Amino acid sequence: MSNEQVINLAYALHPTSEQTAKLSSHEGAVRYAYNYALHHTLTNWANVKNGTEAEYINTTAYAMRKKFNTEKDTIAPWWKENSKEAYNTGFANYQAAIKNYYAKRTGLPRYKTKHLDNTEGITFTTGTRRLEDDRRHFTLPVIGTVRLHERATKLAYLQRHGGRITNVTVKYSRCRWFLTV
Repeated sequence: MSNEQVINLAYALHPTSEQTAKLSSHEGAVRYAYNYALHHTLTNWANVKNGTEAEYINTTAYAMRKKFNTEKDTIAPWWKENSKEAYNTGFANYQAAIKNYYAKRTGLPRYKTKHLDNTEGITFTTGTRRLEDDRRHFTLPVIGTVRLHERATKLAYLQRHGGRITNVTVKYSRCRWFLTV
């Protein structure tokens, strides 16, 4: 049995204009991956119904990510500008939407639009996720070191006493970027 406890701490970010552009690009990558997977699923379902395809495709996030990786250089030549975590987040969001649809909790999933306040954010589970020693900056993969709006003393305290950062979510909400650890 594990003694691990999950504690969520949220901090407002104060990114530079270049970092804001990178964060927005990552949000776009999340949306692109979600819409990519949803498009292939809905197209396949329609083709099977019409008789132009024989069987249904695998709708897991893993299968969609694998398909995307084979095509990404031609359909999204800009994919290298973003962390792989952005695409993984989009595929995970897609899989959650499909699972909810299969379980009859929601209707058919819809395509994501470009409304930043209407996103789940980007979840970073690998790469550099570190609170800097000054407690005022946090380092993220590809984005770099972003200034926090306030000191992260609680997070620093938890880290000093054995706490680990396992994942970080960055989300745009109420006209501001937030980081949740």
